[in-house]
Amino acid sequence: MRFKAALLLALVTGLGLAVPAAAGASGADVRLSVGYADGAIDSLTVAAGSATSTLSTLEASPGVAFAEVDHPVHAADTVPNDPQWAAQAGPIQVGMPKAWDRTTGDPSVIVAVIDSGVDASLPDLAGAVVPGTDFVGHDEDPADENGHGTQVASIIAARGNNGQGIAGYCWDCKVMPVRVLDANGAGSSGDVAQAIQWAVTHGAKVINLSLSGDFPSISVDAAVAQARAAGVLVVAAAGNQTAIGQDLTRPQYPAASTGVISVGAVQTNEQLYSFSYRGSWVDLAAPGCHVAEMAAFKGGGINPNFCGTSSAAPAISGLLGLALSVSPSVTAATLETELLGTAKQTGIQTAVGRVDAAALFTRLGVLFPKLSAPDRVGGGDFVATAIAVSQKVRTTAPAVVIARVEDFADALTAGPLAAKLNAPLLLTPSTGLTQPIGDEIRRLGATTAYVVGGTAAVSPNVDAALPGLGVTTVQRVAGVNRYATSALIAQQVGGTKVFVTNATAFPDAVGVSELAAMTLRPILLVDRFGLPDETRTAFTTLAVTEVAAVGGTAVIDNAVTTAIGALGPVVSRMAGGNRFDTSRIVADATLQSGASSSRIWLATGLDWRDALVAGPAAATHSAVLLLVDGLNPNGSPSTSNFVSANAKRLTELVLVGGGSTVSSATVAKLTQALAT
Repeated sequence: MRFKAALLLALVTGLGLAVPAAAGASGADVRLSVGYADGAIDSLTVAAGSATSTLSTLEASPGVAFAEVDHPVHAADTVPNDPQWAAQAGPIQVGMPKAWDRTTGDPSVIVAVIDSGVDASLPDLAGAVVPGTDFVGHDEDPADENGHGTQVASIIAARGNNGQGIAGYCWDCKVMPVRVLDANGAGSSGDVAQAIQWAVTHGAKVINLSLSGDFPSISVDAAVAQARAAGVLVVAAAGNQTAIGQDLTRPQYPAASTGVISVGAVQTNEQLYSFSYRGSWVDLAAPGCHVAEMAAFKGGGINPNFCGTSSAAPAISGLLGLALSVSPSVTAATLETELLGTAKQTGIQTAVGRVDAAALFTRLGVLFPKLSAPDRVGGGDFVATAIAVSQKVRTTAPAVVIARVEDFADALTAGPLAAKLNAPLLLTPSTGLTQPIGDEIRRLGATTAYVVGGTAAVSPNVDAALPGLGVTTVQRVAGVNRYATSALIAQQVGGTKVFVTNATAFPDAVGVSELAAMTLRPILLVDRFGLPDETRTAFTTLAVTEVAAVGGTAVIDNAVTTAIGALGPVVSRMAGGNRFDTSRIVADATLQSGASSSRIWLATGLDWRDALVAGPAAATHSAVLLLVDGLNPNGSPSTSNFVSANAKRLTELVLVGGGSTVSSATVAKLTQALAT
């Protein structure tokens, strides 16, 4: 509250009215805006019961030009800057700009395009395509030799708001190309069935089938049933007229199969296109003509009229991917029900009408409202917080990784090891396990334990206690110093791509722990000005090809990265102006590696313990981990800004640590960021 508002507060209080409530008070409070004769505008919050009398008093006060109750506002419809956006009548017709107000997609959501392949070289699909396979050429290269699949994929996931081409329905989702159609656009039902199975086992959440035939297939029906049982949505084109005199009400397959969402093609006048198959077996309609990206071998560029039910189906698939981005916990059955239940009744010849994206997202907002506060996971001390984190993400675990709580020398690099073992990272007093730690190991049912550090760091008492907790295999990971220990951990993790961090400065190591855990890239330790022999040897042992140095030159000098480069690896640096800015840069890299922008974990950057155990735990949720200033709510603006930028799409915001590490003021700041 600014100076004038403070004076005004004193004035109102002095007149005997109810004292205005503190900013950010409960929903029963009312926020007022006050305009002064000099043009300044200020605000204050009062109890709801005193709002009317306070307004009257303010309006009668000298120097006050006006006073009013604040009114709610919301973001304007999201309109991408892609040059072809004005021509994209389809997304506009179904209300995509309002849906994009909530989310533009999530890279963890994969839509399988079972079609003629996809040309991943197109700039508008850069970063949108995950590895697929080919059931025509029977190799792993689903290159598009027809052009159809590329146009379908662009409708689903062309990168929006990138200043080029078009905006896909789910422009931050990924597409998985699975080729079943040859250069002539022909294929077989058997390949389609196997492709559906392949897509399900490789992580697809939605499957698009812009293909059709006259006859049902037992194998395709079985594969669809398996997909739905796995919680995967299957969308298919209803089919297009190919000859004069065809009965356009005759069911087409797989669209008419049980478990498939069948899609007809609607015009902007809300009537079906004359070429679209129709009838009660067609679930709903979507725009039947789209602007689409053409494959490079066809000259690239834009097809302004990619028309047919093959164009309508990916509109639904992209919309479903968008819905799963903002509501990942919704079941396939519930999402299908809401999709059909919110369709616009236009009298067209389908079961429910034309899809309405805006209405669907309004409904999902009721079922899955936007987060309003972070979920704190913590205990009374660092040991208890590590246990609480383990309990949040695991019901069982085959193994545990144990490190001492008093010092980070050995523990810093243990996160990727925990991830590889599918294990929690637990902290223990160096003298021995406490009862709560033992109880957690029993609860998990772990039979293997890795103890990080030598007996001077973690007492043999820990090893001795583990068999009594059901652990049958105990392995020490310990070198002669912290560098040697990190090298031994790296050998356990494996891989030719590694991170390096300063051995005596914890923030960068714990800041990259989630990314290292998610990608299973070891963390090796260096000094600010030197490359220890143990680390140098590890580069050779692991045959390292890529190294990312985490932190600026104040923690890892250029002489160190030069020395690493001389050994052969390609070296890059991830660094910001401070630990929180570096953490934000790491978070961006985590998203590029496939993490979900709808899930964010936070831990204090002022201590190493909570962030260390949070790293492998966040990786199990494909979440992003950022460091936050746990004591100064304004001390990590890059982190607050990251939360604000993703607030609309967040389904999980986890704050790791108790009140002593992350203050209530910091929580309030993060809650404010969620409200943006």
